[in-house]
Amino acid sequence: MPQLNFVARALVRVLYGTTLQPGSHVEAAAAYRRAAALVPERLVHHVELGRVLMRLGQPGRAKSHLLRAMDLDVEDINAHLSQLEGQRMLAALQQHEPELPSDEDEAVPDCSSPAPQDAASAA
Repeated sequence: MPQLNFVARALVRVLYGTTLQPGSHVEAAAAYRRAAALVPERLVHHVELGRVLMRLGQPGRAKSHLLRAMDLDVEDINAHLSQLEGQRMLAALQQHEPELPSDEDEAVPDCSSPAPQDAASAA
């Protein structure tokens, strides 16, 4: 929520009678991953998942989803705008590719399944 300026936060409060709830990039990645699994042909899900993965420091996975998005049909103006943003992010990734860390061993937790319990907490 720090990305929103005072006016935007005030507008949300007036229009919806509440403030925006805080979230995390890990939660966002899990939500977009589920959305992409449910409707894999929607370009926006892959672009937004790519954006969140970039913020989580996983450029390889981000690039994979952004490339997938570029292969999908543009169904409306929002998808077109998402595609343009995806192209911009891909260009940025390719420009900085040599200095980006490998993310082969990194994983975003799958928030759709319960976390495993260790032996001490199970007893």
